[in-house]
This record gives sequence, structure tokens and C-alpha cells, in this order.
Amino acid sequence: MTKKIMFVEDLQNGWKLYGKMGNGSQLSCDRSRKLNKQVGWFVGFIQKNDQSIAFAYLIADDSPEKSYASLRAKAAAKEKLIAMTNYPKSHSFSLLVGNGS
Repeated sequence: MTKKIMFVEDLQNGWKLYGKMGNGSQLSCDRSRKLNKQVGWFVGFIQKNDQSIAFAYLIADDSPEKSYASLRAKAAAKEKLIAMTNYPKSHSFSLLVGNGS
């Protein structure tokens, strides 16, 4: 059931993307007020046949942005996942500790 809810879309070459986004406001150092900066994330996994790859992508804005950080995190993670799945199976790949920069 959870896997069905997390399904996002079919990617190229038979990969399926599953994930969850989240977004929030950064707080001041003393945690007394919200800053006009966001933090957003996209976490999940891609799957093809018996292969699964888990990922997490985080964005913490340095300045105010007009779009949600979670949407930007999802787009960036998806771009990297698509690039990663274009490599031959024998290629070793380490990926996706993102900070949005």
C-alpha cells in the first residue's frame, strides 16, 4: 500500500520513481522566529526489476526563493537519477547527497 502511494512516475529504461517531498521554514538560531528561507527535501527510491536504489536530496536556501524548496529538490534529484540510470550496469556510481548548490 505505501509503495503504491509513493509512486511518482515511470522513468526511462524501465525504472520507476517512488518518493515523498517535504518543505519547511528555517528558524533563527534561538528558534524564536521563522526566517524567510526554506528547507525542502525529496526522499525515496527508484526500482527496476530486482534492483532498488534509495536516495535523499536536501535543499536549504541561503536566501529567499519564490518556489518551494521541496519542488526544487524533487526536480534536482530526478535529474541526477535520470543521469545515473544512463550509465552501463558495470559502472560504479555514488550519488545523491545534495544541498542544492
